Amino acid sequence: MHSEIEVCLNIKSSYINLFGDSNLKSYKNLFSIRNERDLDEFWLYMSSFTDFQNGDLFSFISSLYFFFDYLKNSSKEPNIELQFMIEESENEFYWTTSSPRMVSALKGQNIFFSEFEFRTSENLLTFKLSKFKGQEEEPSHDKTIYTFMPKEDLLKLQEVSELLSVELLDISEAYEFNKNVVLRLIDHIGAFVKITSQYDEILPISDQLDDFVIFMNVHLEDIADFEIEEIELFEQLFSHMNQWLLLSFFNGIDDILEFSPVIADDIKIITNKAVSRQDI
Repeated sequence: MHSEIEVCLNIKSSYINLFGDSNLKSYKNLFSIRNERDLDEFWLYMSSFTDFQNGDLFSFISSLYFFFDYLKNSSKEPNIELQFMIEESENEFYWTTSSPRMVSALKGQNIFFSEFEFRTSENLLTFKLSKFKGQEEEPSHDKTIYTFMPKEDLLKLQEVSELLSVELLDISEAYEFNKNVVLRLIDHIGAFVKITSQYDEILPISDQLDDFVIFMNVHLEDIADFEIEEIELFEQLFSHMNQWLLLSFFNGIDDILEFSPVIADDIKIITNKAVSRQDI
């Protein structure tokens, strides 16, 4: 167990979460992640509870999968371990960790967990995960959580969304953007389109991204020459795609197509940049 968590457990306070919520159930759970099997077992355990399907946990644990996979592929350390102390109130879960990797991820480029509410101290990090996100907001704000897409496809879409973010993180760390990177982005966006094109409710967004894939293939050389500030335009697009996914199917949204003009604008800016490079 990490020393910081040990210290927190020895404090007489009834809570360790950084939100200061002391109205908790009497038990705490320590969850250690050393490999994907640990995540699989926890996923299986949590999936038996209604809370897992209705709140933040589904998407949060999905993000943990991709974050852990990224650590394995990018770290030279043979043994990676993440630990969380989990507290539960009537409406929330609090996941607190002293893992330096998690703390630094939230202070740096937080591409894996940007949609979740969190607080940090010098050595601690707490995620606040709603059990009923969207359901409580819907009556007062008329938010809708769309349910027409099976969980398998939702998980695949979230995986693609995370892969797009990981590509950008790798680019920023290596300061390298080339034709092979663009081809990988094309593959990932194409996978996103392949899933979304099956559902009439979201065809406008799917068609926009499909047209963008075609454009990227035609203008491969121009996009591969993008400078760092132009590459950041992709980060904006992928962020909006991820927000649309989470709000539409997990947290609640006014209209499933409300991000369509936003995504269209992101694509237009990128395509204009690529076309203008032909004049350089």
